[in-house]
Amino acid sequence: MPAAQVTCPHCETPVEIQVTAVTRSRPCPKCGQSIMLQFAGRTSRVKHKALLMAPTPPTDSIPFKAEVSHEASNFPGDAFERMCLDPELIRTRRQFMVGAVCVVALVIGLAVMHFTSPRSQPEETSADVAESPASASVMAKTEAAVQSQPRPVASAVPAPAGPSHAASPSSPMRITFRSATDTTPRPADESQGALESFLKAPTVDEKLALVHDAVRVEPAMRAYYQKHQVGALSYSHVERHPQSLRSDFAEFRVVLTDGTRKFAAVMTTPEGPRVDWASFVALGDLEWEQMRQTRPTKPVLMRVLAFAGDHFSGSFSDARTLSCVRFVPAENPTAAPVYGYVPTTSDLGRQIATWLSSSGSDPLPLTVKLSYPEKAVSHDQAWIAEVVVPGWVTLVSPPTTGEGE
Repeated sequence: MPAAQVTCPHCETPVEIQVTAVTRSRPCPKCGQSIMLQFAGRTSRVKHKALLMAPTPPTDSIPFKAEVSHEASNFPGDAFERMCLDPELIRTRRQFMVGAVCVVALVIGLAVMHFTSPRSQPEETSADVAESPASASVMAKTEAAVQSQPRPVASAVPAPAGPSHAASPSSPMRITFRSATDTTPRPADESQGALESFLKAPTVDEKLALVHDAVRVEPAMRAYYQKHQVGALSYSHVERHPQSLRSDFAEFRVVLTDGTRKFAAVMTTPEGPRVDWASFVALGDLEWEQMRQTRPTKPVLMRVLAFAGDHFSGSFSDARTLSCVRFVPAENPTAAPVYGYVPTTSDLGRQIATWLSSSGSDPLPLTVKLSYPEKAVSHDQAWIAEVVVPGWVTLVSPPTTGEGE
């Protein structure tokens, strides 16, 4: 029998089955389902094969799918009424009402507390007291009792004299008493007034009466003014320094007529404000140029302006272990400098480095002790033996023959 290639309608697999000239069904070699075959012949003897399938349902039996309309449709009712019925809006409105009620209740409560709280009675004025003879009598007795009591006045205790004792803000305090009957009038700017009186004083004796610790500084003052001009100092005005690091004196800047600013400190004493003369003239154990020429090997006290330095040579050439500081005299910053050296890892070296870092590009005022090495050949290289105090105000006894600017 002839064989024909067909595709099984059940398993959709191409198979080869035996066919004849008549319509027959043949089982699928793959799935075993029956495959119906029909052959139609023509006079041309060309055979056509027809695959008989189960009849499909008519198209009319498929349910019709309704088309979706994209036209706008109107909701029933008014838009505002629908919004009022929105649950979220109802919840928000309820929260708002609760908050408003709380605020109103709080305001009412504060108002009630304000008007119902007891008020302090107004103090009696001097006119009311004067109208009552009894009150005047009581006040007079009270004032007399108060005036009879001494009032404490704090004053700083001077540090022991000597080169190793420096003034400290934490110095111990002692209490002295001044009678309240001392009614000497003192202006609000008495410190500045004392400084201006010192600047205008024409003689050493008048200046000496206005300086702090006059007994100790008198020999140094008289020696100083034998080499320097004495008399009233010509200045433009005096400025109070707003940031003083100490509480026992007030800092000022005296602006001279040539624009130069000069440091001044006015000490607080039981006798009243007094000018610190040693810091005003930048007094040192030696004059600056005298120190450079004599190169003392023993420490000498000098008031200086300090800057970070980088001068390493000769006996001080080891930049790895030494720190360099450039010093100029406080009274003449344009003078030739002296470079001071200190071991970098020492406590003094670390402290100086901290101060220089904090001052930035501004000069750092210091009171230091410098000493030259044995057989020194350079005028501008010395050891930093000690920093007496940051700044120029100390309670150290000044040298009796020292010179300043």
